[in-house]
Formats: sequence, C-alpha cells, structure tokens
Amino acid sequence: MRRVLACITIFLVVLSFAGKIEFYGGGEKKAKKIILKNGEFVVDGEKIPKSKIRRVVFAEAKKGKVEAKKVEEAYPPEFLMAVADSLESKYPDAAGLILIDHGYSLLRSDGTRYYKYHFAGKILKSSRLGWGKRRLYINEGRSASRVLWARVILPDSTIVYADTSKATISSITRGGPFFGYGKVYSLDIPNVQIGAIVEYVYETETYNPYDTFIYRVSWYFQDEDPVYSSRYEVRIPKHKTLYYFFQNPGRIIGSALYYGTDAHKEFCLFPTMFQLDGFKPGEVILADSSLGEKVKEFVDSMRSSSPEVTVDDTSKLYRWHYMHVPPFVSEPRMTGYGNVTPNLYGVTMPDWDYLFDWLANFQKKRMIVTDTIQKLVDEIIKGAKTPEEKIDRIYRWVQRK
Repeated sequence: MRRVLACITIFLVVLSFAGKIEFYGGGEKKAKKIILKNGEFVVDGEKIPKSKIRRVVFAEAKKGKVEAKKVEEAYPPEFLMAVADSLESKYPDAAGLILIDHGYSLLRSDGTRYYKYHFAGKILKSSRLGWGKRRLYINEGRSASRVLWARVILPDSTIVYADTSKATISSITRGGPFFGYGKVYSLDIPNVQIGAIVEYVYETETYNPYDTFIYRVSWYFQDEDPVYSSRYEVRIPKHKTLYYFFQNPGRIIGSALYYGTDAHKEFCLFPTMFQLDGFKPGEVILADSSLGEKVKEFVDSMRSSSPEVTVDDTSKLYRWHYMHVPPFVSEPRMTGYGNVTPNLYGVTMPDWDYLFDWLANFQKKRMIVTDTIQKLVDEIIKGAKTPEEKIDRIYRWVQRK
C-alpha cells in the first residue's frame, strides 16, 4: 500500500500552498489555500483558469530549527569523516573534498517538475569556505527553492545544525536591464571553518514551467576537487523516454585524440588520425593532463555511460553513479570544461521540431505587417520578379537606410 500511495502522490500531483495571486491586466488576491490541479487553480475554493493568472507568489513558510533526530537523509558523521580522511590522504593538496554529490530530478505527468540536491564536503583551504553559503534562485510565479536542512561537522565531531528560519529572500542585484521576476534565497550555515564537513539538502519545486513539454536535464560528474560519490537520478512518466548524450564517461578523463581501430573512431573528438611513435593497434591515447597514457578496457568504459533503468507502474528511473572521481586540473588554453569531463545532457523530446516551432512562434506573433510597412515594401520590390530579386532589393534598402 505504501508503494501505491507514493506513486499516486508523485504523478497525480496536487500542489497546495498559501500565497498571493496576481492577475493579467492588474489586480491581485491573497489566499490562505491555493491548489493547482490538472492545469487549473482553486483559490480558497474558487476555480480560476490558469490563463488569467500572471504569477503566483508563495507565502514564506515558517520553518523552525532542524533537529538531528529528524534528518533521516543525513549520512552518519563517522562515515563522512572516514571517507574524508581516505580522500585527504590521497589528495593532500586539494582545496576541498566532495564526499556526496547527489541529484534527483522528477518530471511529473502534468509537466511540473522537482529537483533535490544532497551535498557533503570537507573544507581543507579557505577557498572552499563558500560551501557554507547557500544561494538559490527563485523564479517568482514559476518556481520556489529552499534548504531543507544543513549542518556542520566540526573537527572535534561536534555537529551544528543551521536554523533554516533565518534564511532570507532578496531581490537580485542588477547591473543592467533585467526582465525577470527572480529573487535569491540565502542561508549562511554557522560555524563553517577549515577542517569542517558541510552537509545540506535543498529542493526546487517548479510548479509553473514556461512550457510543460520542454524538459532538459544536465549533470557533471567531475570537479576541481576529488569526488567520492557523484550520483544523478532522473524520474519521468512511464510513457516518456529520456534521450541523453553522455560525454567522456567513466575512467575516460579527456577526449580521445588518437585511435587505432575503427571501433574507437566514434568516440573521438577529432576524426583525424595522428601518427605517434610507439603506437600499437588497438591502443588509445587521451588528450588530457597525462597525454600518452594507455587506457585499459576502453570500450567497457564507454558502455558505463549507460544508466541503470528501473521501470514501475507509473514511471521510469534513470540512474548514473560514479565513485572515486579524480579532481579536474585545468590547463592553459585548453578546450571547454564540458569537452574533457564526464557530463550528461538529456531531454524528453525525440527531435528538435517542437523547440523550433516554439521559438518560431515568438517571432511570428511579432511580425505583424501594417499598412505602412506593406506600402513601403511594395515600393522597394516594384519590378522585381523572383523571390531572390525581392530579397536583394529589401536587403540593399536596409543596408543603405
């Protein structure tokens, strides 16, 4: 029964919250209870079409201090400290150690989506003290974000939990024109210091996406700091498919610069074959900081980019998990970060047609030909017989004017 109820909760979602409704054309209404179900809002019992609502502003929830006994997701302190000690012995010069890097993305059947992130890291140098400052973007009327809980494990094993009720929400500092409605959620975790382990979980609820059909996800499995566990999960409705592209998967840190067999050719960033001294057929050379290193089990590593897929009655869960990922070391004039690190990009659209049509509609709605414009164009193309001649006339007129 518990499993059935969980599925119903996820995919027949009814979002309920308190806040304020702002209408197109002006006017607003405060509400004690706002329900979003099947694309329709119910505001304190009154049904209001979604098309009439400009945006929804959440009422800030009152959140108390998180108690240790209530944090079921928190990893045992002794486990985190043991993992940190192991990583630190291997990477003594690291600025920080990323122990837990876990993300979870959920696409519901109504197009709304949810994201949850769990982080734990040990600070070894002052450059990583920023891990204690959590900033989240809030797109008013579309999404809401908050830290569920946060804590610090001090070097002497003392655990200090953050009071999430002290989080603030402020406007974005703008250096130029800005057309969004975004704000910033900020929480400073107390007692953050060198030698401490910071752990937190935050979530983002996108209750009003700009388009329910367009869904994209991305994830990077490598960082400037060594990573013990990087895991990403994507759950989508059962009838949908996640189309993904994985670059530089497991143990392949860098893009293949040289290949010796046709079987490896598809994995290479450059199609040109470079002749190198000492080459043996079937070996692969990588374009990374250890140029010339021979990689074993190359094809098996490429297959590791395939996720573990679990299907239940209502959903599909895609899961990627990499452990013991070494730190990424940048080099002068190197190619982009995404070209040399393991990373994932996925969408639920089988092709680009919907996106192209979606973007085209923005232009079509704004390309309204007035009588004045039509008269001017007729004068410009007068005497032109072919489309090419007409385009040439218009182009030259614009160029001169």
